[in-house]
Amino acid sequence: MSGKILVVDGLATNRIVLKVKLSTAYYDVIQAATGSEALGLAERDMPDIILSSAQLPDQSGAEFLKALKARCGRDAPPTLLFLTESTTEVRLDLLQAGATEILVKPVEEKVLLARLRSILRQHQKERDLRMHLNAACDIGFSEAAETFDMPGTVGLITGGPAAVLRLQNGLRGQFAHKLVTLDPEGALATPNADKTPDMYLLRISAGNLDDMTDLITNLRAAAHSRRKPILAVVAPDAIDSMASILDIGANDVLLEGPDLRELALRLDRQMTATRRACALRDQFRHSLEAAMIDPLTGLYNRRYALPYLERLMDTANRQNRSYAMMLADLDYFKQVNDRHGHASGDKVLCHVAQVLKSCLRQNDMIARIGGEEFLLVMPDCAPSDARHRARQICEAVRKSPTQMAHSAPAVAVTISIGVTLGHPRTDTSKPDIHALLDEADRALYQSKLGGRNTVSFCKQTAA
Repeated sequence: MSGKILVVDGLATNRIVLKVKLSTAYYDVIQAATGSEALGLAERDMPDIILSSAQLPDQSGAEFLKALKARCGRDAPPTLLFLTESTTEVRLDLLQAGATEILVKPVEEKVLLARLRSILRQHQKERDLRMHLNAACDIGFSEAAETFDMPGTVGLITGGPAAVLRLQNGLRGQFAHKLVTLDPEGALATPNADKTPDMYLLRISAGNLDDMTDLITNLRAAAHSRRKPILAVVAPDAIDSMASILDIGANDVLLEGPDLRELALRLDRQMTATRRACALRDQFRHSLEAAMIDPLTGLYNRRYALPYLERLMDTANRQNRSYAMMLADLDYFKQVNDRHGHASGDKVLCHVAQVLKSCLRQNDMIARIGGEEFLLVMPDCAPSDARHRARQICEAVRKSPTQMAHSAPAVAVTISIGVTLGHPRTDTSKPDIHALLDEADRALYQSKLGGRNTVSFCKQTAA
Protein backbone atom coordinates (compact mmCIF):
# COMPACT_ATOMS: atom_id res chain seq x y z
CA MET A 1 0.00 0.00 0.00
CA SER A 2 1.54 3.30 -1.03
CA GLY A 3 1.04 6.63 0.67
CA LYS A 4 2.77 9.78 1.85
CA ILE A 5 4.08 9.67 5.42
CA LEU A 6 5.35 12.61 7.47
CA VAL A 7 8.00 11.53 9.99
CA VAL A 8 8.51 13.95 12.89
CA ASP A 9 11.39 13.53 15.34
CA GLY A 10 13.99 15.80 16.87
CA LEU A 11 16.74 13.25 16.24
CA ALA A 12 17.90 12.98 12.65
CA THR A 13 19.05 9.40 13.22
CA ASN A 14 15.52 8.31 14.18
CA ARG A 15 14.08 10.00 11.11
CA ILE A 16 16.59 8.36 8.79
CA VAL A 17 16.01 4.86 10.22
CA LEU A 18 12.25 5.23 9.80
CA LYS A 19 12.61 6.62 6.30
CA VAL A 20 14.70 3.63 5.22
CA LYS A 21 12.13 1.15 6.59
CA LEU A 22 9.18 2.98 5.08
CA SER A 23 10.80 3.64 1.72
CA THR A 24 11.53 -0.07 1.41
CA ALA A 25 7.77 -0.62 1.81
CA TYR A 26 7.17 1.89 -1.05
CA TYR A 27 5.96 4.80 1.06
CA ASP A 28 6.81 8.37 0.12
CA VAL A 29 8.47 9.91 3.20
CA ILE A 30 8.85 13.56 4.16
CA GLN A 31 10.54 14.69 7.37
CA ALA A 32 10.30 17.37 10.03
CA ALA A 33 12.48 18.00 13.09
CA THR A 34 9.98 20.06 15.12
CA GLY A 35 6.27 20.30 15.70
CA SER A 36 6.08 23.72 14.09
CA GLU A 37 7.81 22.48 10.95
CA ALA A 38 5.53 19.42 10.87
CA LEU A 39 2.39 21.56 11.09
CA GLY A 40 3.46 23.55 8.05
CA LEU A 41 4.24 20.39 6.07
CA ALA A 42 0.96 18.77 7.12
CA GLU A 43 -1.00 21.73 5.79
CA ARG A 44 1.02 22.13 2.60
CA ASP A 45 1.79 18.53 1.56
CA MET A 46 -1.28 16.78 3.05
CA PRO A 47 0.39 13.50 4.13
CA ASP A 48 -1.74 10.38 4.51
CA ILE A 49 -0.42 9.73 8.03
CA ILE A 50 2.00 11.27 10.53
CA LEU A 51 4.51 9.25 12.56
CA SER A 52 5.82 11.37 15.40
CA SER A 53 7.78 11.16 18.60
CA ALA A 54 5.56 11.81 21.62
CA GLN A 55 8.04 14.45 22.77
CA LEU A 56 9.29 16.98 20.23
CA PRO A 57 11.92 19.68 20.76
CA ASP A 58 9.37 22.52 20.75
CA GLN A 59 6.20 20.87 22.10
CA SER A 60 4.72 17.79 23.64
CA GLY A 61 2.80 15.19 21.68
CA ALA A 62 -0.53 16.37 23.14
CA GLU A 63 0.25 19.99 22.19
CA PHE A 64 1.17 18.89 18.66
CA LEU A 65 -2.08 16.94 18.28
CA LYS A 66 -4.13 19.90 19.46
CA ALA A 67 -2.35 22.28 17.08
CA LEU A 68 -2.72 19.82 14.19
CA LYS A 69 -6.47 19.58 14.75
CA ALA A 70 -6.76 23.37 14.95
CA ARG A 71 -4.71 23.83 11.77
CA CYS A 72 -6.24 21.07 9.58
CA GLY A 73 -9.66 20.40 11.11
CA ARG A 74 -11.41 17.36 9.66
CA ASP A 75 -8.66 17.03 7.08
CA ALA A 76 -6.07 16.33 9.78
CA PRO A 77 -4.22 13.11 8.92
CA PRO A 78 -4.20 10.22 11.41
CA THR A 79 -1.25 10.38 13.80
CA LEU A 80 0.79 7.52 15.24
CA LEU A 81 2.95 8.48 18.22
CA PHE A 82 6.07 6.71 19.52
CA LEU A 83 6.82 6.46 23.24
CA THR A 84 10.14 5.39 24.73
CA GLU A 85 8.33 4.08 27.81
CA SER A 86 4.65 3.59 28.46
CA THR A 87 2.19 3.97 31.31
CA THR A 88 -1.55 3.60 31.11
CA GLU A 89 -2.10 7.23 32.08
CA VAL A 90 0.23 8.57 29.37
CA ARG A 91 -1.34 6.37 26.70
CA LEU A 92 -4.86 7.41 27.71
CA ASP A 93 -3.91 11.10 27.71
CA LEU A 94 -2.46 10.88 24.19
CA LEU A 95 -5.36 8.84 22.82
CA GLN A 96 -7.85 11.30 24.32
CA ALA A 97 -5.85 14.16 22.80
CA GLY A 98 -6.42 12.68 19.36
CA ALA A 99 -3.62 10.19 18.67
CA THR A 100 -4.76 7.44 16.32
CA GLU A 101 -2.28 4.93 17.72
CA ILE A 102 0.46 4.69 20.35
CA LEU A 103 3.47 2.39 19.92
CA VAL A 104 6.30 1.83 22.39
CA LYS A 105 9.87 1.64 21.09
CA PRO A 106 11.45 -0.57 19.98
CA VAL A 107 8.70 -1.48 17.52
CA GLU A 108 8.90 -4.65 15.47
CA GLU A 109 8.92 -3.67 11.79
CA LYS A 110 6.13 -6.04 10.72
CA VAL A 111 3.88 -4.71 13.50
CA LEU A 112 4.58 -1.11 12.50
CA LEU A 113 3.81 -1.78 8.82
CA ALA A 114 0.65 -3.72 9.70
CA ARG A 115 -0.53 -0.81 11.87
CA LEU A 116 0.15 1.61 9.03
CA ARG A 117 -1.77 -0.48 6.51
CA SER A 118 -4.74 -0.80 8.87
CA ILE A 119 -4.86 2.92 9.72
CA LEU A 120 -4.48 3.96 6.10
CA ARG A 121 -7.26 1.61 4.96
CA GLN A 122 -9.70 3.06 7.48
CA HIS A 123 -8.64 6.64 6.85
CA GLN A 124 -8.93 6.24 3.08
CA LYS A 125 -12.46 4.82 3.35
CA GLU A 126 -13.67 7.77 5.40
CA ARG A 127 -11.84 10.26 3.18
CA ASP A 128 -13.41 8.77 0.04
CA LEU A 129 -16.87 8.89 1.60
CA ARG A 130 -16.39 12.50 2.65
CA MET A 131 -15.08 13.42 -0.79
CA HIS A 132 -18.18 11.97 -2.46
CA LEU A 133 -20.40 13.75 0.05
CA ASN A 134 -18.57 17.04 -0.47
CA ALA A 135 -19.19 16.69 -4.19
CA ALA A 136 -22.89 16.25 -3.45
CA CYS A 137 -22.81 19.27 -1.14
CA ASP A 138 -21.20 21.33 -3.93
CA ILE A 139 -24.31 20.84 -6.07
CA GLY A 140 -26.59 22.00 -3.29
CA PHE A 141 -27.18 19.14 -0.86
CA SER A 142 -26.29 19.77 2.76
CA GLU A 143 -24.48 17.37 5.04
CA ALA A 144 -26.44 15.91 7.94
CA ALA A 145 -25.38 16.79 11.46
CA GLU A 146 -23.35 14.09 13.17
CA THR A 147 -25.04 12.56 16.21
CA PHE A 148 -23.28 9.61 17.85
CA ASP A 149 -24.50 9.81 21.43
CA MET A 150 -26.76 6.74 21.53
CA PRO A 151 -25.24 3.64 23.14
CA GLY A 152 -24.40 0.82 20.76
CA THR A 153 -24.04 -2.94 20.97
CA VAL A 154 -20.73 -4.79 21.12
CA GLY A 155 -20.73 -8.47 20.18
CA LEU A 156 -18.28 -10.20 22.54
CA ILE A 157 -16.64 -13.44 21.29
CA THR A 158 -13.99 -14.97 23.55
CA GLY A 159 -13.97 -18.73 23.29
CA GLY A 160 -14.27 -19.19 27.08
CA PRO A 161 -16.61 -18.18 29.94
CA ALA A 162 -13.81 -16.95 32.19
CA ALA A 163 -12.66 -14.40 29.60
CA VAL A 164 -16.26 -13.32 29.04
CA LEU A 165 -16.78 -12.61 32.73
CA ARG A 166 -13.51 -10.74 33.05
CA LEU A 167 -14.28 -8.45 30.10
CA GLN A 168 -17.90 -7.95 31.14
CA ASN A 169 -16.97 -7.08 34.71
CA GLY A 170 -13.98 -4.96 33.71
CA LEU A 171 -15.87 -2.90 31.13
CA ARG A 172 -18.98 -2.42 33.25
CA GLY A 173 -19.18 1.27 34.06
CA GLN A 174 -16.35 2.15 31.67
CA PHE A 175 -18.69 2.94 28.77
CA ALA A 176 -22.40 3.07 27.95
CA HIS A 177 -22.43 0.42 25.22
CA LYS A 178 -24.17 -2.91 25.69
CA LEU A 179 -22.12 -6.11 25.65
CA VAL A 180 -23.79 -9.21 24.19
CA THR A 181 -22.07 -12.59 24.20
CA LEU A 182 -21.90 -14.42 20.88
CA ASP A 183 -20.41 -17.68 19.71
CA PRO A 184 -18.61 -17.77 16.34
CA GLU A 185 -21.48 -19.55 14.58
CA GLY A 186 -24.00 -17.10 16.00
CA ALA A 187 -21.88 -14.15 14.88
CA LEU A 188 -21.87 -15.43 11.31
CA ALA A 189 -25.57 -16.31 11.17
CA THR A 190 -27.53 -13.57 9.43
CA PRO A 191 -29.44 -11.86 12.25
CA ASN A 192 -32.42 -9.55 12.17
CA ALA A 193 -31.35 -6.02 11.24
CA ASP A 194 -32.06 -4.68 14.73
CA LYS A 195 -30.03 -7.46 16.38
CA THR A 196 -26.80 -7.03 14.44
CA PRO A 197 -24.03 -5.78 16.77
CA ASP A 198 -22.55 -2.39 15.93
CA MET A 199 -19.06 -3.88 16.35
CA TYR A 200 -17.28 -7.05 17.44
CA LEU A 201 -14.82 -7.57 20.31
CA LEU A 202 -12.73 -10.74 20.07
CA ARG A 203 -10.43 -12.14 22.74
CA ILE A 204 -7.68 -14.11 20.98
CA SER A 205 -5.23 -16.53 22.60
CA ALA A 206 -2.89 -19.21 21.30
CA GLY A 207 -5.59 -21.80 21.94
CA ASN A 208 -8.25 -20.22 19.71
CA LEU A 209 -6.02 -18.34 17.26
CA ASP A 210 -6.89 -20.38 14.16
CA ASP A 211 -10.64 -20.27 14.87
CA MET A 212 -10.59 -16.54 15.55
CA THR A 213 -8.60 -15.64 12.44
CA ASP A 214 -11.05 -17.68 10.37
CA LEU A 215 -13.88 -15.82 12.09
CA ILE A 216 -12.39 -12.41 11.25
CA THR A 217 -12.06 -13.42 7.60
CA ASN A 218 -15.67 -14.64 7.51
CA LEU A 219 -17.01 -11.54 9.30
CA ARG A 220 -15.28 -9.40 6.69
CA ALA A 221 -16.99 -11.39 3.93
CA ALA A 222 -20.52 -11.57 5.39
CA ALA A 223 -22.99 -8.92 4.20
CA HIS A 224 -24.28 -8.10 7.70
CA SER A 225 -20.83 -7.63 9.25
CA ARG A 226 -18.40 -6.57 6.53
CA ARG A 227 -18.58 -2.89 7.51
CA LYS A 228 -18.66 -3.44 11.29
CA PRO A 229 -15.46 -2.71 13.27
CA ILE A 230 -13.57 -5.63 14.77
CA LEU A 231 -11.35 -5.03 17.82
CA ALA A 232 -9.14 -7.87 18.97
CA VAL A 233 -7.75 -8.21 22.51
CA VAL A 234 -4.70 -10.46 22.22
CA ALA A 235 -3.43 -12.58 25.09
CA PRO A 236 0.35 -12.52 25.75
CA ASP A 237 0.74 -16.05 24.36
CA ALA A 238 -0.55 -14.84 20.96
CA ILE A 239 1.40 -11.58 20.75
CA ASP A 240 3.23 -12.70 17.60
CA SER A 241 -0.09 -12.79 15.74
CA MET A 242 -0.93 -9.08 16.16
CA ALA A 243 0.38 -8.01 12.75
CA SER A 244 -1.45 -10.78 10.88
CA ILE A 245 -4.70 -10.08 12.77
CA LEU A 246 -4.59 -6.49 11.53
CA ASP A 247 -3.81 -7.57 7.98
CA ILE A 248 -6.73 -10.00 7.72
CA GLY A 249 -9.23 -7.29 8.64
CA ALA A 250 -9.28 -6.30 12.32
CA ASN A 251 -9.70 -2.56 12.75
CA ASP A 252 -7.70 -2.45 15.97
CA VAL A 253 -5.70 -4.83 18.13
CA LEU A 254 -4.67 -4.40 21.76
CA LEU A 255 -2.44 -6.49 23.99
CA GLU A 256 -4.41 -7.82 26.94
CA GLY A 257 -3.64 -6.21 30.28
CA PRO A 258 -5.09 -5.70 33.74
CA ASP A 259 -6.34 -2.15 33.08
CA LEU A 260 -9.33 -2.06 30.71
CA ARG A 261 -9.69 1.73 30.46
CA GLU A 262 -7.76 1.85 27.19
CA LEU A 263 -9.88 -0.97 25.76
CA ALA A 264 -13.04 0.97 26.69
CA LEU A 265 -11.65 4.11 25.02
CA ARG A 266 -10.74 2.22 21.83
CA LEU A 267 -14.17 0.61 21.70
CA ASP A 268 -15.74 4.06 22.02
CA ARG A 269 -13.59 5.41 19.21
CA GLN A 270 -14.38 2.53 16.89
CA MET A 271 -18.09 2.92 17.65
CA THR A 272 -17.89 6.62 16.82
CA ALA A 273 -15.95 5.91 13.62
CA THR A 274 -18.44 3.33 12.34
CA ARG A 275 -21.38 5.61 13.08
CA ARG A 276 -19.67 8.47 11.30
CA ALA A 277 -19.10 6.22 8.29
CA CYS A 278 -22.75 5.08 8.35
CA ALA A 279 -23.90 8.70 8.57
CA LEU A 280 -21.70 9.65 5.63
CA ARG A 281 -22.96 6.73 3.52
CA ASP A 282 -26.58 7.50 4.41
CA GLN A 283 -26.18 11.19 3.64
CA PHE A 284 -24.43 10.43 0.36
CA ARG A 285 -27.24 8.04 -0.62
CA HIS A 286 -29.85 10.65 0.31
CA SER A 287 -27.95 13.25 -1.71
CA LEU A 288 -27.88 10.96 -4.73
CA GLU A 289 -31.58 10.29 -4.34
CA ALA A 290 -32.26 14.01 -4.07
CA ALA A 291 -30.25 14.56 -7.24
CA MET A 292 -32.30 11.94 -9.13
CA ILE A 293 -35.79 12.33 -7.66
CA ASP A 294 -38.35 15.03 -8.45
CA PRO A 295 -39.21 16.47 -5.02
CA LEU A 296 -42.87 17.15 -5.87
CA THR A 297 -44.03 13.87 -7.41
CA GLY A 298 -41.41 11.43 -6.13
CA LEU A 299 -40.72 10.26 -9.68
CA TYR A 300 -37.29 10.24 -11.28
CA ASN A 301 -36.21 13.55 -12.80
CA ARG A 302 -34.64 14.46 -16.14
CA ARG A 303 -31.10 14.15 -14.74
CA TYR A 304 -31.70 10.45 -14.08
CA ALA A 305 -34.07 9.65 -16.96
CA LEU A 306 -31.94 10.63 -19.94
CA PRO A 307 -28.81 8.62 -18.98
CA TYR A 308 -31.11 5.69 -18.15
CA LEU A 309 -32.74 5.92 -21.58
CA GLU A 310 -29.36 6.11 -23.29
CA ARG A 311 -28.15 2.97 -21.48
CA LEU A 312 -31.39 1.17 -22.34
CA MET A 313 -31.04 2.07 -26.02
CA ASP A 314 -27.51 0.73 -26.10
CA THR A 315 -28.41 -2.49 -24.25
CA ALA A 316 -31.51 -3.11 -26.39
CA ASN A 317 -29.48 -2.67 -29.55
CA ARG A 318 -26.79 -5.13 -28.39
CA GLN A 319 -29.37 -7.67 -27.22
CA ASN A 320 -31.61 -7.31 -30.29
CA ARG A 321 -34.63 -6.12 -28.30
CA SER A 322 -37.32 -3.51 -28.92
CA TYR A 323 -38.65 -0.88 -26.52
CA ALA A 324 -41.20 1.91 -26.39
CA MET A 325 -40.73 5.48 -25.25
CA MET A 326 -43.61 7.86 -24.51
CA LEU A 327 -43.83 11.56 -23.82
CA ALA A 328 -47.01 12.42 -21.90
CA ASP A 329 -48.22 15.96 -21.28
CA LEU A 330 -51.22 17.13 -19.26
CA ASP A 331 -53.82 18.97 -21.35
CA TYR A 332 -54.64 22.61 -20.53
CA PHE A 333 -52.67 22.43 -17.29
CA LYS A 334 -52.20 26.21 -17.21
CA GLN A 335 -55.96 26.53 -16.80
CA VAL A 336 -55.81 24.29 -13.74
CA ASN A 337 -53.29 26.61 -12.11
CA ASP A 338 -55.20 29.73 -13.16
CA ARG A 339 -58.58 28.50 -11.92
CA HIS A 340 -57.63 26.55 -8.80
CA GLY A 341 -54.23 27.92 -7.80
CA HIS A 342 -50.72 26.49 -7.93
CA ALA A 343 -51.17 24.42 -4.76
CA SER A 344 -54.07 22.59 -6.40
CA GLY A 345 -51.99 22.29 -9.58
CA ASP A 346 -49.23 20.60 -7.57
CA LYS A 347 -51.77 18.21 -6.10
CA VAL A 348 -53.02 17.33 -9.58
CA LEU A 349 -49.46 16.64 -10.75
CA CYS A 350 -48.81 14.34 -7.78
CA HIS A 351 -52.08 12.47 -8.34
CA VAL A 352 -51.47 12.03 -12.08
CA ALA A 353 -47.92 10.84 -11.35
CA GLN A 354 -49.31 8.05 -9.19
CA VAL A 355 -51.93 7.12 -11.80
CA LEU A 356 -49.22 6.88 -14.48
CA LYS A 357 -47.00 4.84 -12.19
CA SER A 358 -49.84 2.41 -11.45
CA CYS A 359 -50.21 1.68 -15.18
CA LEU A 360 -46.59 0.55 -15.60
CA ARG A 361 -44.85 -2.76 -15.19
CA GLN A 362 -42.18 -3.27 -12.55
CA ASN A 363 -39.30 -2.85 -15.01
CA ASP A 364 -40.73 0.24 -16.74
CA MET A 365 -39.35 3.69 -15.91
CA ILE A 366 -41.25 6.95 -15.43
CA ALA A 367 -39.82 10.43 -14.87
CA ARG A 368 -41.10 13.97 -14.65
CA ILE A 369 -38.95 15.86 -17.15
CA GLY A 370 -40.73 19.20 -17.28
CA GLY A 371 -43.51 21.18 -15.62
CA GLU A 372 -46.38 18.88 -16.62
CA GLU A 373 -44.46 16.55 -18.96
CA PHE A 374 -43.60 12.94 -18.19
CA LEU A 375 -41.25 10.45 -19.85
CA LEU A 376 -42.24 6.76 -19.83
CA VAL A 377 -39.82 4.07 -20.99
CA MET A 378 -40.96 0.49 -21.54
CA PRO A 379 -38.34 -2.18 -22.29
CA ASP A 380 -39.34 -5.25 -24.35
CA CYS A 381 -42.52 -3.63 -25.62
CA ALA A 382 -44.02 -4.58 -29.00
CA PRO A 383 -45.88 -1.94 -31.13
CA SER A 384 -49.33 -3.40 -30.45
CA ASP A 385 -48.62 -3.56 -26.72
CA ALA A 386 -47.31 0.01 -26.69
CA ARG A 387 -50.45 1.30 -28.43
CA HIS A 388 -52.74 -0.57 -26.03
CA ARG A 389 -50.90 0.60 -22.95
CA ALA A 390 -50.71 4.23 -24.09
CA ARG A 391 -54.48 4.29 -24.63
CA GLN A 392 -54.96 2.60 -21.27
CA ILE A 393 -52.92 5.36 -19.62
CA CYS A 394 -55.01 8.09 -21.29
CA GLU A 395 -58.20 6.40 -20.10
CA ALA A 396 -56.88 5.93 -16.54
CA VAL A 397 -55.99 9.62 -16.21
CA ARG A 398 -59.33 10.72 -17.66
CA LYS A 399 -61.24 8.53 -15.20
CA SER A 400 -59.20 9.58 -12.15
CA PRO A 401 -60.00 13.16 -11.14
CA THR A 402 -57.95 14.66 -8.30
CA GLN A 403 -59.89 14.97 -5.07
CA MET A 404 -59.41 18.31 -3.36
CA ALA A 405 -59.65 19.14 0.32
CA HIS A 406 -62.42 21.04 2.14
CA SER A 407 -65.23 19.60 -0.02
CA ALA A 408 -63.95 21.40 -3.11
CA PRO A 409 -64.97 19.76 -6.39
CA ALA A 410 -62.57 17.23 -7.87
CA VAL A 411 -60.33 18.44 -10.69
CA ALA A 412 -60.49 16.31 -13.83
CA VAL A 413 -57.66 16.42 -16.37
CA THR A 414 -56.68 14.53 -19.50
CA ILE A 415 -53.31 13.67 -20.97
CA SER A 416 -51.84 13.52 -24.48
CA ILE A 417 -49.16 10.98 -25.39
CA GLY A 418 -46.58 10.74 -28.15
CA VAL A 419 -45.01 7.31 -28.72
CA THR A 420 -41.89 6.21 -30.52
CA LEU A 421 -40.53 2.68 -30.83
CA GLY A 422 -36.89 1.68 -30.63
CA HIS A 423 -35.76 -1.24 -32.73
CA PRO A 424 -32.34 -2.95 -32.97
CA ARG A 425 -30.14 -1.21 -35.50
CA THR A 426 -28.55 -2.95 -38.44
CA ASP A 427 -25.41 -0.81 -38.24
CA THR A 428 -22.96 -0.37 -35.36
CA SER A 429 -23.49 3.35 -34.79
CA LYS A 430 -24.61 4.54 -31.39
CA PRO A 431 -28.37 5.19 -31.05
CA ASP A 432 -29.22 8.92 -30.99
CA ILE A 433 -31.19 9.74 -27.83
CA HIS A 434 -31.98 13.27 -29.04
CA ALA A 435 -33.41 11.98 -32.31
CA LEU A 436 -35.57 9.54 -30.34
CA LEU A 437 -36.86 12.32 -28.08
CA ASP A 438 -37.56 14.53 -31.09
CA GLU A 439 -39.66 11.77 -32.68
CA ALA A 440 -41.70 11.32 -29.50
CA ASP A 441 -42.08 15.08 -29.15
CA ARG A 442 -43.42 15.38 -32.71
CA ALA A 443 -45.84 12.54 -32.02
CA LEU A 444 -46.98 14.36 -28.85
CA TYR A 445 -47.53 17.51 -30.90
CA GLN A 446 -49.77 15.52 -33.25
CA SER A 447 -51.81 14.37 -30.25
CA LYS A 448 -52.24 17.97 -29.17
CA LEU A 449 -53.30 19.01 -32.69
CA GLY A 450 -55.67 16.04 -32.89
CA GLY A 451 -57.80 17.26 -30.02
CA ARG A 452 -55.77 16.10 -26.99
CA ASN A 453 -56.59 13.15 -24.70
CA THR A 454 -55.25 10.87 -27.40
CA VAL A 455 -52.22 8.86 -28.52
CA SER A 456 -50.05 9.41 -31.60
CA PHE A 457 -47.16 7.36 -32.94
CA CYS A 458 -44.13 8.76 -34.72
CA LYS A 459 -44.12 8.16 -38.45
CA GLN A 460 -40.64 6.66 -38.45
CA THR A 461 -38.54 5.20 -35.70
CA ALA A 462 -35.48 7.13 -34.55
CA ALA A 463 -33.39 4.34 -33.05
